[in-house]
Amino acid sequence: MIRSIYEYLYSNSPKGKMANLSELADLLNQISKETWTAKYLSSVLNGSLKPSDKLLKTLKVLANKLDGQSPLQALNPRAITAYSINGNEDGVIIVDHSKQCPHCLVWFVGGPWNKKYCTRECKREFRKEWKS
Repeated sequence: MIRSIYEYLYSNSPKGKMANLSELADLLNQISKETWTAKYLSSVLNGSLKPSDKLLKTLKVLANKLDGQSPLQALNPRAITAYSINGNEDGVIIVDHSKQCPHCLVWFVGGPWNKKYCTRECKREFRKEWKS
């Protein structure tokens, strides 16, 4: 993956290989807050070192960014079907954990961390059934 990104970004660059790799290292370091060097990237590019998992993940984020996707799509490309009650558009990224309502067993996203039920009606119905 690093070879294809390097060739995509620097195939027509007048600078030398190490200057290009230094620039690529700066780009990758901005994405991941790591401190990779041009020498490390050169070793990975030449095949003398195996890339770390964090580098591979960061390269994937950069590749998807170059393709016009958001970094979140790069990190978790699994698309799911979700129904919106507030008019969200297609392709919206929801950054939250899903929870299952104990009454109707529907999976939902949103609300405070301690929200248990998908709606107030489910909460009332569950309490009614529990009391009787």
